[in-house]
Amino acid sequence: MRIHRPSAPEEAYRLRKEIAGSAYLLGGTTVLTLGSEFEDLIDINGFIPGAITAEGSNVVIGAGAKLEDVASSGIVPPVIRTAAASCPSLQQRNMAAIGGNAASCRADGYMTAALLASTATVLVYDGSSARSILYYDYIKNHEPEWIVLSISVDSNADGTVKRISRASHMHAVVTAARCGDHYAYTAMPSAIISGVCDCYKDMVLESDTLGSAEYKRYLLSVIFEEGNDGNKS
Repeated sequence: MRIHRPSAPEEAYRLRKEIAGSAYLLGGTTVLTLGSEFEDLIDINGFIPGAITAEGSNVVIGAGAKLEDVASSGIVPPVIRTAAASCPSLQQRNMAAIGGNAASCRADGYMTAALLASTATVLVYDGSSARSILYYDYIKNHEPEWIVLSISVDSNADGTVKRISRASHMHAVVTAARCGDHYAYTAMPSAIISGVCDCYKDMVLESDTLGSAEYKRYLLSVIFEEGNDGNKS
């Protein structure tokens, strides 16, 4: 395995375009667990910010901020803190970066649903400039070479996030978040949707080792019911 250490987004983007099968390395909890799948890792820690700051009505979270930093921050909205804290391992929370978690766009990502429900925006370098886009648009339209630099969330975002898994250390079967009248739902292995309360009805669900498509649809339908605290099923 080869590690490349560019000093700027432009250089990192170029390397990612030129080296087939390469991946960005930030926290490393995703790419390093995939073993030898990647022969080349592009370490972007040298230029990715990790500070969490208040800027006007928003909280800006540097993509390099660790999940534990996010979970324990006094200025990050509770819905985002709760999502970060849902990572059950303190060791992993101290290693995993929010930018990597967001960039992975995984249905079992700890931050995916919460960032969607809170209508977060991400500052990305797209090969020509750094620009801010809705996280929803990032999930739908991003290219693998794009680099997430920071995440911006309304400091007054008021909501909740719930995660249902068979055990706390396992992948979430489904995750849901809501902020006001905006909802987001994810279901393994790859279903992600955002919109009104019952938008989960439009999700294309798959059966896998975590459960049948019907089981997942049932979980999504009851996850916000009174008394459902989102603990493991």
